[in-house]
Amino acid sequence: MNRIAVPLFLILLVAGTASGWLGPYPLATSPGDDINPSACKEWVQGEHTCLVWQTDSAGNWDVHSRFCGLENGNGWMDELPVASGPLDEIMPAVCAVFDPDTWMPRDEFWCVWERRDTPDYGSIWAARGTADSGWIRLDSLAITSSGPGDTAAPSVISIGGQNRDTVWVVWHDVDTNGHRIDCMFWDGMLWSSRQTIHAEHAPLKHIRVGRRHSWSMGEWPFVVWEKTGDIFFSENRDGFWTQPEQVAPSAAQDREPEIVNLLGGWYATGPWITWTSERDGDTAVFGTAHDTFTIARRWCDTACAGRNWSPCGTVAWFTTDWEPVVTLAVSDRNGNPDIYDCYSEYYDWPVDTHPSIDINPTLTTLGYVDATTLCWACWQSDRSGNWDIYGSFFYNTGVEENGARAGDGLRLPTIVRGVLSLPGAYSVGRNASCSLLDITGRKVMDLKLGENDIRHLSPGVYFVRLDSSSRNICKKVVLQ
Repeated sequence: MNRIAVPLFLILLVAGTASGWLGPYPLATSPGDDINPSACKEWVQGEHTCLVWQTDSAGNWDVHSRFCGLENGNGWMDELPVASGPLDEIMPAVCAVFDPDTWMPRDEFWCVWERRDTPDYGSIWAARGTADSGWIRLDSLAITSSGPGDTAAPSVISIGGQNRDTVWVVWHDVDTNGHRIDCMFWDGMLWSSRQTIHAEHAPLKHIRVGRRHSWSMGEWPFVVWEKTGDIFFSENRDGFWTQPEQVAPSAAQDREPEIVNLLGGWYATGPWITWTSERDGDTAVFGTAHDTFTIARRWCDTACAGRNWSPCGTVAWFTTDWEPVVTLAVSDRNGNPDIYDCYSEYYDWPVDTHPSIDINPTLTTLGYVDATTLCWACWQSDRSGNWDIYGSFFYNTGVEENGARAGDGLRLPTIVRGVLSLPGAYSVGRNASCSLLDITGRKVMDLKLGENDIRHLSPGVYFVRLDSSSRNICKKVVLQ
């Protein structure tokens, strides 16, 4: 399959931006509208990830896709249809599938979506595919019903097991008794029967499925949703769905929950739940403390942040000292909807501030532990006169913090009034060097012992890296 070449001069033009994001680049620009992008919302340990969206380029809504490889900004393959025909195919979602023994990817993906068969009834569909072969299996799962303005909006995740992996699909449904959250799972050979996770009269919105993990129990699915301004979750450890529990209770409005999934295996951590909340008196992005779902932390900037909504997240790399979560959200702090990121509760960074409407962000990471990883932010924009899909990316080269927990005996560098002071323990000589890296792992400048003028740098999170013949150490510093 062909790949889109990113011109070198564009990379050089944007490589020096303060946020570290390269782009944006057009990913879907049909003559019609391309909307509702969705990527694998996790760290995909492998060579490929996937982006899906709905397009009306043929006159009605179809689902299209692109696979992306781990290449230097040049990894997007040809656009492939997932589902097309005379009926509308809407609200797609996608996940990667992993080997249950090694928890490495099998280069296999599942895409799910809703087909609108009539104005009041639809059906849930699933397709299995690979980056090499495209979409090679199509399954009809269940019939759904919905009222005016409702949609089933299915969500999908893979769950690793001791002997097999499963793929779970959840969606919203309505009947004469009210609203339901239903699910089915693929066991590697067959789809299960339909199950109801939760039902009640109140509207249930923004339903998402993810994975939890423990050393003793392995992995299991859990689901989050919004109900009348609160966030709830239920989980299935042993074949039964638990009674709903509220996430970080608050009297304020909480909306739009999303799950930040990390892959499984022995290095599993997380997950996190992120959502939009008004508990601080403004509209802001919050997240849980790992999988302690009773704790809420503000994940977007507290100063001049405007309104922030539609959060989504991914894990960008491993770290020992703080939570490695990158979150995207829509923000109107500049007067129109833009895309910003927030790196692990610290600072907001502009991903795209074009004077157009930029909405519906999605985020994915691919690559290997302790090696290069690639994080793609994708969103929907009207900058060309109709809705298109754009994306920006950054690379991480395996920066790891190992400060307080590593016992290396080094004092942290200090920053006072734009001057970074390097303690004497960071000896720089023939066999050692010290440098300052940005959050993507790229070198910003060389450092010397004593005072280093950094007044030309933008505020944010940086890493002081010591490379010597005896040790390699990184320390996080924050420039305010």
